[in-house]
Amino acid sequence: MANHPNLINELYRGGIVRSDALPWHYIPTWIGITTPPVALLFAALGAAAIIRRAAANPAAAVRNPDIRFGLVCAALFALPIAAAAALGSTMYNGWRHMHFLWAPLCIIAAFALHMLPQEFKRPPLRTAARSAAAALMCAGLAASLIAVIQIHPHQHSHFNAFVDRSSPEKLRKQYSMDYWDIAILQMWRRLLELHPSGPIFVNTGIRPATALLLPESQRYRILVSADGDDPGSYYIVNRNELDSPRWREAQPIYATKIYNNTINAVYGEMSGVQDKLAGDAARHREMHRGLASKEPSARAHYDIHINREENLIVYIKAPCSFEDMMYRFFLHIAPADPKDLPESRKRYGYDNADFHALNRWIEPPLRTGNSELGSILDGRCLAAASLPDYPIAAITTGQFTNEGKLWTADINLSGGEIGPPAAASALKTPLAFGRNAAETPRVRPQAAFRRQSQPRTAATCPRARATHRKCSRCRDTRW
Repeated sequence: MANHPNLINELYRGGIVRSDALPWHYIPTWIGITTPPVALLFAALGAAAIIRRAAANPAAAVRNPDIRFGLVCAALFALPIAAAAALGSTMYNGWRHMHFLWAPLCIIAAFALHMLPQEFKRPPLRTAARSAAAALMCAGLAASLIAVIQIHPHQHSHFNAFVDRSSPEKLRKQYSMDYWDIAILQMWRRLLELHPSGPIFVNTGIRPATALLLPESQRYRILVSADGDDPGSYYIVNRNELDSPRWREAQPIYATKIYNNTINAVYGEMSGVQDKLAGDAARHREMHRGLASKEPSARAHYDIHINREENLIVYIKAPCSFEDMMYRFFLHIAPADPKDLPESRKRYGYDNADFHALNRWIEPPLRTGNSELGSILDGRCLAAASLPDYPIAAITTGQFTNEGKLWTADINLSGGEIGPPAAASALKTPLAFGRNAAETPRVRPQAAFRRQSQPRTAATCPRARATHRKCSRCRDTRW
């Protein structure tokens, strides 16, 4: 993890530290403030008992399987923490990169329940000590469980009693809470309750992926822009923006709180939405009209155009439906000069500009925060992504899921100028989902996207074996 390139600023003990320059006590502190106190207590007692017995008689300890296993667990817990501190490992968002330490921590705590009663020679005292220790463990875990239930559904931001959880707005200024913005799901539900019908225009930079948990009929109603200059009916901000001058004095219409700390809030209503939407819709129609008569650079599931005036790659399909746009696009860009690549991408030989055309389900169109445009308007799909300024030699693009690539197209360019249309690796049967293509029965999206070609053999697929399920070089999900 010392070479992990994801460098971010991390809120820790009220200050900002870089994820690759964390203090040595970062992981121990996070373990100490998020683990049930009773588990920490018994883990400390168990570790002390193991070390004391091993130090008292090392030879006997090596022969004793219980002590030997306890020493191994203690090493499995302590060594990764020491190695991370010594090597300067890149970590952030608490100790989630070290959650494998839970196993040795719990085993060491169980050693305390097993070994401490043995310190009593008389059987009645030993039985009483074992019962008392078990009761204390159960009571402590029950208290932690109750604390977690009290903050449901935000238990992912649980802190134990070793931090100040009662002072208003203090904890969120000390440690990162709700790093992945999971609590925004409550915001979506609240807005849907406030507006039982019709579209809801929201401006937010928060990750909108939790909207996937909403009923499909409701997702379409939430239209999101991540551009801070865009107007919106509502603005949703998270813990990082609450103290900005723009919102410091504003009164939210709804706020999510954990331990008396606000982690996100929704403000509204703002003006100018209809003008913004009308402008985006006009841009969509103008771009589609301008490219419709031109020969695309490649034809696949989409007609793909390179728009050098705006330095965009544009995907157009008509007719289309939501299923055509719902999957993520991959966009691999090979520069004419490899030196133009960012340092982190030079070993791969291409730039990765994957994007989701609809960071939310947008109709009419609304820009996203990554210079991408995606919309479904008048039965036509349009997706666009920015291209880098350097001269481009080739582009490989398509859509994919976790199961593999759905379709792919290769575009040959020369020195940043458009070359002859490249043959695209398109599906042999056209895709249609039934919503806008009445002649084709509706099928499941992933099944419709799956390639129709015959499975490749080891002789035609480099590096493939009979048991190999997927070969990215062949772009065939059956391998």
